[in-house]
Amino acid sequence: MTCVISGTPTGTFDSADFTVTATNSAGSSTAILTLVIAANTPSISYAGATGSMGAVGLPMSVSPSTLNNRGALISSCTTTTALPAGLSIDNSTCVI
Repeated sequence: MTCVISGTPTGTFDSADFTVTATNSAGSSTAILTLVIAANTPSISYAGATGSMGAVGLPMSVSPSTLNNRGALISSCTTTTALPAGLSIDNSTCVI
């Protein structure tokens, strides 16, 4: 046994103290461990997304093929260059 705490967190976790006890034939010892799991930056991809080719006068919609908020709500979606006239991006879903 190594007393290693491992894994991949699947959600955020507010600060909490945990008492970890290691025991052997001579006795035991404890340590306090404070854990906090914070939100991570979102991940987004349009790789393989359909609908990225349109025609003037016809509606179109392009959804991300992957959008993972990784523990915090998406607060905005923006593009580095202006979208063509008539198109916009949804601030929470990143759908164009």
